Amino acid sequence: MNNIIELSAFQGSRSPKRVLASENVEPFEPRVKVRRQARRMVFRSYTLIVQSDEADLMRDVRFDMRKAQVKLKAIQRQIAADREHAAAREKLLASAENRLSAVIAAARSREP
Repeated sequence: MNNIIELSAFQGSRSPKRVLASENVEPFEPRVKVRRQARRMVFRSYTLIVQSDEADLMRDVRFDMRKAQVKLKAIQRQIAADREHAAAREKLLASAENRLSAVIAAARSREP
């Protein structure tokens, strides 16, 4: 049985098939599945939003209003988070400054 060719290893074959080599068979061409996926376009980065001219930005917003609104909400959330972080950092630094100043003053008063 040297004249049997196994075609099941080829992509696109539906089931294992055995074909006699002596038969006139057209060359096997595997089926190619084309999956068309819609690309998810990302709205411009913060830097590109600032650098772009108004006409280009208007075009992008009109092209996908939902993404523009999502980007705006993300910017607003980031601003709020940055403000909270800055306030917490200021409170921490002020507390550290007060404690360190007090300890330095106490240490100076004890110097001979």
